[in-house]
Amino acid sequence: MPSLLITFTYGLSLIFDAYGLVSVMGAFSVPFVLYALLRTFTLYTYLYFSILTVFLSYIALAKPLWFSVLFNRRNMAILVCLGYLWATVAAFTLTPRFFTALVFQLSDESDFSVMMVVQSIIIVLLYAIMIGLYTTAIMQMQKPSFKAGASKAQKNVLRSALIYCTPPNIFCALSLSGYLCSTVDEVLGLMRPSHWPSGFAMSLWLNSEDVCTKLTVMSQSTINVGYTYGDGYHFFSSEFL
Repeated sequence: MPSLLITFTYGLSLIFDAYGLVSVMGAFSVPFVLYALLRTFTLYTYLYFSILTVFLSYIALAKPLWFSVLFNRRNMAILVCLGYLWATVAAFTLTPRFFTALVFQLSDESDFSVMMVVQSIIIVLLYAIMIGLYTTAIMQMQKPSFKAGASKAQKNVLRSALIYCTPPNIFCALSLSGYLCSTVDEVLGLMRPSHWPSGFAMSLWLNSEDVCTKLTVMSQSTINVGYTYGDGYHFFSSEFL
């Protein structure tokens, strides 16, 4: 569903751009703000639920007793709600110069470097967890005891979880590279107007020389492709409920 909303709002933003409404309403027109918010929201939902899916698939096979006791319908509903709640909060803090400054009417000279560094650390940790879970799951599948003891259906569950999660997370990694690059710009103070001799100089740098701007535009365009595929992955996740 998030990817479908992204596609819809992206199409709406293109219509606004084609009819010149962006120049009239500015960058903070509703379609563009909604599109940017859904982009960051979807990034975090896929990070969270991909980790949850692989973890649950592994526990269900490696520790079936734990799974039956701990991960009942009520606990799963709580985990899903927490995931969406966390992703919503994180979506506003991942790009604070765009969302936080807009909501709280903060100055363009505000320093968001600490907030963005913390977010970058969280992102790296999440991917480290994902790599660890992938490695653990693959190693589990290679164990003779697993090959002999697990049924074909059980093996397919874990294999399917890895297949469903992999493509969206590759696209997710590409899109996050733009945000990590923007964090470097923020830490260096390049996003604050006082760093530049004039607004024109800053605008010229952003549009022609800033590597992070180009990387962000390129990487974020992968979200529509990767997450449309990943809608099936959310359906797979819901099978645990």
